[in-house]
Amino acid sequence: MPLPPIPVFQPYGQRIILLLAALKDAGVSLSRQEAVQHISEKGWFALQAEDRQPYPSQTQGSSHEARWKTWIAWGRKDAVLLGFVNDFERDAWSLTRKGHECWDHWRLNFESGAWEVSKGFLWSQKFKRMLCPAYEPTSQDAIRPPHLYRDVFNAQAYIAELEKYIGNFK
Repeated sequence: MPLPPIPVFQPYGQRIILLLAALKDAGVSLSRQEAVQHISEKGWFALQAEDRQPYPSQTQGSSHEARWKTWIAWGRKDAVLLGFVNDFERDAWSLTRKGHECWDHWRLNFESGAWEVSKGFLWSQKFKRMLCPAYEPTSQDAIRPPHLYRDVFNAQAYIAELEKYIGNFK
């Protein structure tokens, strides 16, 4: 079966892999809340302060959901579109046959070292070790981008840094 290409080491791919890992590990269909709780209890998402904040659009009303939880839900949406997760009933997340096959393929790539888990900047060390038991953190591990969420991106500071950088080449 040809596997759909996903950018494994981009946030898009990393959140799909986190979700598929949770569904595979649980072995049963999970609700949105259960999937997020599973990832949280396992300590698989390398949470930072900005991940715990709600999106500005979620500060009105009763929903103040942390961004990382919203990201996992987006990962589910993407996984459904790719055919990895079933969409049979509301709030029941489970792997499709294709999802199981892809997860097994990806896990082998990580476990064998063909794909370097150290490139996963959203993943905790626990998750990286689950993917590749031989993983040991090094100074070569990918560093999380400083502006992961667009609404906290400081364009003026970025432009100032860019101008300093460009100035070094004049």
